[in-house]
Amino acid sequence: MKYLYSRLEKFLGVYLVTVVLFNVIPFLWFYITHYSFSDMLIHFPTVMRVDVGKYGIHPIYLSMHCSVAILFSMFILRSLKSKWKIVGVLLLDAILILFLLLYAKKGPILALMIVSTLFILFQRKRAIVRPYIFAILGLVVLMIAIPRTRNKFLELQKIEVIGEGGPTSTNIRYTIYGVAKELIYESPILGYGIGDYRDVLNKKYETTGNSVLKEGRYNTHNQFLSLLTIGGVILLLAFLGTLAINLVFATRFNNELFILVLLFYGIVMLTTNILEREAGVIYFALFFNFLSARTLFVNPSDAS
Repeated sequence: MKYLYSRLEKFLGVYLVTVVLFNVIPFLWFYITHYSFSDMLIHFPTVMRVDVGKYGIHPIYLSMHCSVAILFSMFILRSLKSKWKIVGVLLLDAILILFLLLYAKKGPILALMIVSTLFILFQRKRAIVRPYIFAILGLVVLMIAIPRTRNKFLELQKIEVIGEGGPTSTNIRYTIYGVAKELIYESPILGYGIGDYRDVLNKKYETTGNSVLKEGRYNTHNQFLSLLTIGGVILLLAFLGTLAINLVFATRFNNELFILVLLFYGIVMLTTNILEREAGVIYFALFFNFLSARTLFVNPSDAS
């Protein structure tokens, strides 16, 4: 394990390059063989979910990979001395940001902005603050300039239940949260069980008479509400306790990368059930276990 952690930046770099290629290669392939460039800008999220066969993945999870890869790149940049390597990593980051804007998923974008800001504050170096501010301003300008991304964030101006507003992703989530809260109030301690909670949720959709939720058979779209419906307060406290303990040890041993990854996933969990789909839970478990184990190999004298 010490061998792995002594070469951590190289492994993070492999992940960064892999995520870039996983986005770029399908985009170029379908652009060359199937669609026009304008069609790709509109339909690429659907292409990645439907047209790539067994490699298909939902845009929300692609957005998470892009965001985590950008976070990893920030640690890589900190250790680089070569200007050409720095430029290369920044170029890869720019590509990932463009794909983030293409997928237009609010949760990962906001989580990335929050967590990357915390990373800059951790460094306590004024020299990197100004470039970071310009980068954030540039990202905001792009978010405003690109219609798809702009419209997604404009949804936050008026959040309503589906019956009163349109079936936007934000309104759907808001409506689901209301239904889930009703179920939680009915069984707050033990929940409904891992095998039954989805059936109970779907039946609740039917009783509310909401055709959008009924036909979509949506999960709670909030990992913490999902834990409450599965195992009640007991399961939620167990999960939060696990996160809190690891966060304390990560802080104690100055494991910055683990802190930021925990915070990133914690924020995204407010709008996505990461632990209930393979595309989410596999990578969360990988990063959680790999980075948390790093504290076991930190010299106690290095602890903060």
